Amino acid sequence: MKNFRNFIARSFKSSTAPLQNTKYHEYVTLNPKLYRQIQVDVNRGLWRFRSLFQLEQQEMCQMLQRIFLRYFILVWMNLPPESQDNYFQGVSDLFEVVFASFMDVSKIQLILSALQFNVNAEIDFELVFAQPNRVFNYSVQLGTLMHEKTQFGYAYYVKIAQQVVKDLKQYDPLLYSIMGQVPEQVQEGMLLKSTVNCGLHMTDLCGLSTILAWCTIEGDQAVQAFIIQNLISVSARVYAPHYFDSDERDQLYKIKGKLILPKVAEPKNDYFEIAMEILNDALNIVLSSEDNEESLMKFITDLMKNEKTYKKRKIEDY
Repeated sequence: MKNFRNFIARSFKSSTAPLQNTKYHEYVTLNPKLYRQIQVDVNRGLWRFRSLFQLEQQEMCQMLQRIFLRYFILVWMNLPPESQDNYFQGVSDLFEVVFASFMDVSKIQLILSALQFNVNAEIDFELVFAQPNRVFNYSVQLGTLMHEKTQFGYAYYVKIAQQVVKDLKQYDPLLYSIMGQVPEQVQEGMLLKSTVNCGLHMTDLCGLSTILAWCTIEGDQAVQAFIIQNLISVSARVYAPHYFDSDERDQLYKIKGKLILPKVAEPKNDYFEIAMEILNDALNIVLSSEDNEESLMKFITDLMKNEKTYKKRKIEDY
């Protein structure tokens, strides 16, 4: 989390000025539909950080969600007006990583216990963050940047998913051929789901989520597509190794030998069935395994730093 915190501090202007608009309750009252949308997202979020903050009880995680809800609403109401109208499901997930990275872990149990015994207590962000105004300013700048990039709309991710298909065709023709057993419309829908998961929802693992968040913030659509394509290619080989034994491009994915799955797909004569499993399950299973977290973090970091070099490589270079 420290590396991601440092990345945010390097990427955005540091300011300790208080937020301009702090009329929280008035904003919530005037925007009930938006508030309900955000509340639904927040109520299903932050579970990935339970172990980080040692939250064994579900009630404590719910208290953490309450703090995050107020933080996120305060950030959202300070975005440019045109940005505030474009909220869609999952936008808050990226801010969870920022929120958790800057939280004062040493005080979290004290803060949550106080809220647990007094549900009407005001949230003191001086206790939550070491420098709350700085964190809020970073977060508002992040929100503004992400709106400029994505317009907070699915069209942005659709374009990435379309580029993933092109990259698979160019860099992983065997997997592209296997996926060709699935109707194009279904294939595109599944790849869009993977794209949104990597670029917006991240994963249940804290460290890996920070790396995926970094890619989302720093990378353009082409870079994000290339990373997702590589993750899909690696995941397919780990999940269904029998279909790639004779693939010379296997050397492109040396990381696969370091990844672990509790079980792999059984060989099937039905290529449609295995293609559906790869598209629907492989990436999620690999990204959800704690045993794979460190290897995947290194792999993605290397891809981000050397994307142009990777694209120029040929088989004989390995």
